[in-house]
Amino acid sequence: MYQITERHPHAELMVTAPEIAKNRYDWWEEFDWRLNKEHEWLPMAEDSFYEKYDYRLKPRTIKISNREINAPEREPLKEAEIYYTPQFDGSLQTWHRWNNSGYDQYLLKNSLIFLTKEDAIAAAEAMIALLSGE
Repeated sequence: MYQITERHPHAELMVTAPEIAKNRYDWWEEFDWRLNKEHEWLPMAEDSFYEKYDYRLKPRTIKISNREINAPEREPLKEAEIYYTPQFDGSLQTWHRWNNSGYDQYLLKNSLIFLTKEDAIAAAEAMIALLSGE
């Protein structure tokens, strides 16, 4: 009898592939891969997961006017998790720590929570461009 002694490092991500494959043949198109943290993410080009590489589901995106940006978070974050919001001053972003407050819930409900500073800045820039008629 075969006994599993160690989990595949990408096991949790791999279980999403069959769900995606129910709706599309080329399920791997929904994933990115990279050699390691020093390299950029690239589109996955084949239907295999190798232990030595990193993988992720491609980030969801939204369009604001003619700009495509990573989508804001839609679910509550983990307690004390850092997040960023667009700001309309010189910094274009500010950070917060999630504590499930009324303010956190307000920002979440209004799609203003991003997990990276760069995504919050991109959202602020896209909103400014939209409102200024760019």
